[in-house]
Amino acid sequence: MSQDLFELSKDIDISSGLGGRWYDLNTHLPNRAWFSLFDCSYRLFLAVLGYYWSLCTSPFSFLLFLYRYNKIWNKDSVLMGLLCVVLVLCLPFFFLLRCLYRSVKEAIFPEKNWKNSGAGSIFFIRPDNPLAGLFWDTYVDLSMMLAVFMACGSAQGAVQTSWVDTDTTKNFWRKLFEDNQVRCPRQLAYWDGKSLDKRYDLDCSLVIKIENSYLGIGDAFLMYGKDFNSEEDILELLESKYQGSEALLLEFVVSDPEIGVHSMDILTMKDDQGEVKCIHCLIWCHCTGSSSHSTTGGYIIDIETETCVGTLNWYSPAFTKAPTDYLDNRRKIPGVKLAVQQAIRAHADMPFDWCRMVGWDCMLTDKGEMMFFEGNFAGARLPRRIFLSFSHLFESVTQWMWPFGRLNPFKMF
Repeated sequence: MSQDLFELSKDIDISSGLGGRWYDLNTHLPNRAWFSLFDCSYRLFLAVLGYYWSLCTSPFSFLLFLYRYNKIWNKDSVLMGLLCVVLVLCLPFFFLLRCLYRSVKEAIFPEKNWKNSGAGSIFFIRPDNPLAGLFWDTYVDLSMMLAVFMACGSAQGAVQTSWVDTDTTKNFWRKLFEDNQVRCPRQLAYWDGKSLDKRYDLDCSLVIKIENSYLGIGDAFLMYGKDFNSEEDILELLESKYQGSEALLLEFVVSDPEIGVHSMDILTMKDDQGEVKCIHCLIWCHCTGSSSHSTTGGYIIDIETETCVGTLNWYSPAFTKAPTDYLDNRRKIPGVKLAVQQAIRAHADMPFDWCRMVGWDCMLTDKGEMMFFEGNFAGARLPRRIFLSFSHLFESVTQWMWPFGRLNPFKMF
């Protein structure tokens, strides 16, 4: 089956769909002491640089964005939105002090939040060095905010979706896949928060996904005959854990047995001409559970050769000592070019102009198919491709997110 994908990929010329030098920078990373004090300081410095660049080049739009973003990210607090506007000249340092306060508070009174609990928390854990950890936390907060503005401006839709999906829900992505002939798991039933709308018998393993969730929060992977034995068991689970929450019940898809549980992470973005390009492709693998959120490592994929060319030790402190098997063997992942081609096609068909960047999650199945699970507004993924080095920042700003429209001296020659 995988051999069929290799053969199919030979006929696909994906070069025009790649994001030029930014894609090259993301795909071929230099060695660095990732998550050392220097690395975290450097990333934070670049984020601060990006902050003052945005303030100086787009002051009015940026002030509106700061109000909208910090209002919605602080429990819809008008006061916090206004405070961030008032503190505009020193806001990065306010973020630093806020992260310091949170670190001290969590050390004394441990509490769960979106960064330290849930399925996707592995991507946000702190480095061991306390000062590096403080800089990392500040960088994460600041860079995620900046990436949304630099890519999407002050658009309300982008700000809203950075917090919770209202337009780009699970049902939206599934319809987009269907409209663009992209394979996705079959939907078996729909839970509206109170009752179950069943389309097929629930006599197989399945996945439950909350309609507007992110980072795998709320996902459940249920094996038939182990986690449940009847539809009554499913109803009992839904009524106890998903009361008031809309959820999709999807077929459980089995991954390619050679790779095991994994997820491919494709990042596409519209350039300043509205053309969709792929700027990065990763694979998360070496998983210990039934979800790719149990990953212990992964690799950068060179799309044109479908080959693993780097590890993800730069992505999160959790992966600094990850396995290197696929890199050592220069492993090829069949179907990568096909998946990127489909992701570009689907992104180009999206109705929301503010959604310039999308992270696509897909998987190679045991049947040799490339299966897409969902897209995500890539507000949390894009920052690690902007603020990783000065070259990344310079390339992304001058070639993709130039604030002065067509008056771009970097594109005149």
